[in-house]
Amino acid sequence: MSEILIAMASILLVAISQLLFKSAMSTSGGLSGVRGVRKRLHPKIAIGLTLNLASALCWIIALRKLEISFLYPMPSINYLLVPIGAWWCFGERITTWRRIAICVIWLGVFICLLGGHDFG
Repeated sequence: MSEILIAMASILLVAISQLLFKSAMSTSGGLSGVRGVRKRLHPKIAIGLTLNLASALCWIIALRKLEISFLYPMPSINYLLVPIGAWWCFGERITTWRRIAICVIWLGVFICLLGGHDFG
């Protein structure tokens, strides 16, 4: 059970890092020239990269005891977490079609996760 929590932490860390990257690029105006080098060193980007590294380490720990065929669909949860985070943090719009697509992805992840365990 603890490996599943570690995998979920990995997924959450990636989602947070993506929102940090977006925030850094929204406030810095993108990357170009000498100014771009300084912008790449933006603290939010450094934190995001650190979170990505922590996520990878969590994932490796989770892989130690869980089957990859069970774990692999789980990062698709970020297809829900990141748009909700973007809506909440940046006021980005989630269209009806995007909401439908997110629900379909979630249904697929749910089916994969249920199929990954023998509940009988």
